[in-house]
Amino acid sequence: SYTDTVMDTEYITESLTDGALYTPIDDADQQVKPLSILDTAASMLNVGMGDEVVFNIQGIEIIGQITSIRTRYERGPSPYFYFLFEPSVLSAAPQIQFATAHVSEDMIPELQGKLVRQFPAVTTIDGTAIAEQIQELVVQMSRLVYVFTLLALLTGVMVLISSLLSTSQDRMKDSASFRLLGMQKRDLYMLNILELGVLGISAATFAVVIASVGAWAAITQWFNLQFSVPWTSLAIGGAALIVLLFAIAIIYVRLVIGRGIMARVRAMV
Repeated sequence: SYTDTVMDTEYITESLTDGALYTPIDDADQQVKPLSILDTAASMLNVGMGDEVVFNIQGIEIIGQITSIRTRYERGPSPYFYFLFEPSVLSAAPQIQFATAHVSEDMIPELQGKLVRQFPAVTTIDGTAIAEQIQELVVQMSRLVYVFTLLALLTGVMVLISSLLSTSQDRMKDSASFRLLGMQKRDLYMLNILELGVLGISAATFAVVIASVGAWAAITQWFNLQFSVPWTSLAIGGAALIVLLFAIAIIYVRLVIGRGIMARVRAMV
């Protein structure tokens, strides 16, 4: 392509003239033109500053000498060009131009028909079909994320249950000590339930914060899109998680600690 400025998503890493895309070349015949190249293209072609690259544009040969090397910010999808010339070099060459228009869905066929009849060389593309394909792909990826999320939750629940069972003897010992000190069984139940609930909610809050920060960074910095917090999903998921945690805690306390605490107290006495 051709331009006289650096794109917002790029910056110059090397140049013959500090910070300039192009540097005038001492060529009597003026056949060699200043050229700016992207660093990835320079790596693929194994060329560097001062090297020449020959182009054949519909039978017209153009020789470009590299006077600057650019690199891109890694910030998601955005247009870019491997090679850039000055506007005077390619402004008269055959070009491809794009234009977009926002119209209602029922008017798209009629508009396409008019454009084809009046401008046969113009190619029309229905962006709605492309958007639907992208949306379908996003939906499939979302379902895949849901599956992995459910598997992660299931794994977390199994790990929680395993950790509770492995520490049941220590918990019964502590509960027996509290029982000897005069604490009622109801208070012991409440103490263990609150402990397990606070630990589970704290871990879930930490995971949600980390996941939200990662999603925000990926959406805003990588894809350059607007990020919105799914408050409804977070509320429903948080409520379900609290119910699940307290259900596990109540079952654990009644089946493990409730049945074995008196035997532990008698053993301690």
